[in-house]
Amino acid sequence: MDLITALKVGIPLFFLLASFRETFVYLYRKRTFESWSRVEAVIEKSKLVDFHDLNEQRVYEARIEFSYRYAGEEYLGKTPALSGFQLFPAFGFQSELAKKYKVGDRVQAHVYPSSPDIAYLEVAAMDKVSVFGGPLITMLAVAYFFYFGGIPWL
Repeated sequence: MDLITALKVGIPLFFLLASFRETFVYLYRKRTFESWSRVEAVIEKSKLVDFHDLNEQRVYEARIEFSYRYAGEEYLGKTPALSGFQLFPAFGFQSELAKKYKVGDRVQAHVYPSSPDIAYLEVAAMDKVSVFGGPLITMLAVAYFFYFGGIPWL
């Protein structure tokens, strides 16, 4: 196999695998989530934000902070739900999170064992459109550039 052919196969394969990375991380953590240490956490901040950022993209998310103690250390979690990559915002899920967790509530947090500064209150459902859409978009873009449009130096 010559270098050009190897690059035409290797580079798309690399991008395809990279597009699945977030999904693999999510699935691994979700599978082990119930075995993580559980600690009591207190909701410190809970609000639903809805605004447009500088790129005129809508930001609609539950901003929830919770404090917890693990192995004698104090931590502040800012990610209430373990979730995977999402192509499209989950407006309904974000709204439910903000309704569910109120300031002062005592809840159970699951602490990621190898990095105790990472903790989640729950696991979000996997967005199947994003799981398959991200790699599909990546494959189409790579196919367009490499096979239909070509890259000038290849």
